[in-house]
Amino acid sequence: WYTDKGWQDETEYKVTAHSWGVNINCGVSYRVLSHLDVFANIGCFGTADIKKSKVESQGATTEEEMHDPYKLSFKSIGLMAGIRVPF
Repeated sequence: WYTDKGWQDETEYKVTAHSWGVNINCGVSYRVLSHLDVFANIGCFGTADIKKSKVESQGATTEEEMHDPYKLSFKSIGLMAGIRVPF
């Protein structure tokens, strides 16, 4: 679900849109000592292209079709590694 609120030329607006998406997170850790772990983690987040949006402004609601290059799409991959000290 995507929402953007703001002001343009002293007029309040709100844009909403939605799309299917994925959010995956996978991690592994290994206990080296009784109070010391090493770990690695990978995460992936992404959505399909958002092609339509609903715009609310001045009491009116319109639905707009978004064409290239204005289609919204979110994609991210994160990698993390480190040490952890459990208490």
